[in-house]
Amino acid sequence: FKTPLSKRKSKMITRAIMKVIIMNMLPFSIIDSTFFRDMVYALNPRYKLPCKQTFRYTVLSEMVYLYKVILYIYIQ
Repeated sequence: FKTPLSKRKSKMITRAIMKVIIMNMLPFSIIDSTFFRDMVYALNPRYKLPCKQTFRYTVLSEMVYLYKVILYIYIQ
């Protein structure tokens, strides 16, 4: 029996994965890779990896917005 991760912890892991994808210019299809999924599971079996569409459309949009806000605050 595995207790699910908190929403905060899950979001933190998802953003970290997105940073890896973006900063290494990896294709979103890596999310579908069995080896990638196995690695994520080995690192934290309680984390539920979102599908690549969620990464591509939801997580990416959230992070772009977040970095726009950070950049706006920085240049003020």
